[in-house]
Amino acid sequence: KQASREWYLALKDALLSIGFIQAPIDVDECLFYHERLDIYISAYVDDSFCSYVSEENLEWVINELKKKDFEFSKIDELNQGLGMEFETSENEVFISQPNYVDFLHDEFDVPDHVKSTPIVRWYERRKEEETKFDKEQTTKYLSLLGSLSHLARMTRPDIVLAVFHLATFCADACERHYQGLIHIVQYLLGTKTRGVRFRKSPENELWEFYCDSDWAGCKWTGRSTSGGAVTIGDHYIKGWSSTQASVTLSSAEAELVAMTKAVA
Repeated sequence: KQASREWYLALKDALLSIGFIQAPIDVDECLFYHERLDIYISAYVDDSFCSYVSEENLEWVINELKKKDFEFSKIDELNQGLGMEFETSENEVFISQPNYVDFLHDEFDVPDHVKSTPIVRWYERRKEEETKFDKEQTTKYLSLLGSLSHLARMTRPDIVLAVFHLATFCADACERHYQGLIHIVQYLLGTKTRGVRFRKSPENELWEFYCDSDWAGCKWTGRSTSGGAVTIGDHYIKGWSSTQASVTLSSAEAELVAMTKAVA
């Protein structure tokens, strides 16, 4: 069970020994950069994505890794990996996950009824007359929820709000909540070719932070919900939606809490 971890640790040591710098944990520890050679390597177990300018520099890296008993080779231009599809051109990269949506459709027997939105209303807690999920049903709920969380974080920011709202019912889920997850998958079936796009832009383009909040939106706890996104120019980098940790006494205070999270 530790084989993949041990392989990654060995690769990390090898890359650091030949001059690569590992990105900090708040960025991504799987990302390595060699400043002199201008090479980025993103390593996930035995799959590695590489961005480089010089073929000669890349060959040097591969040869150095071979000296350390790693069997590395250049396979092809990046078009898919880690469940994502990449469409590249001279000025932009488009990332999507249509095959992953198809996998969810088949794995969870989702009906072929496309929805136009990921969520249409806030869901309420399980009522007394509704049967609580047993252990097997809860595992299935968490499995689908985790898969949708992956999509939301990677290429589908449009489902972030719906996914993380339904995540609040993990401890006491019922069939109504599970159908909410199915509703999200049905929305994805009609929009599976959507994704995130990154265009070449000026080096001095600024980071932009967007945030918003309702006030006392949760009728059970009185807590507010924050949402936000981070972009560089018009390039989406990260988004989130979460219930605030404390009860705020005004809409202005709720907005301040949301802004604090955005810039933290």
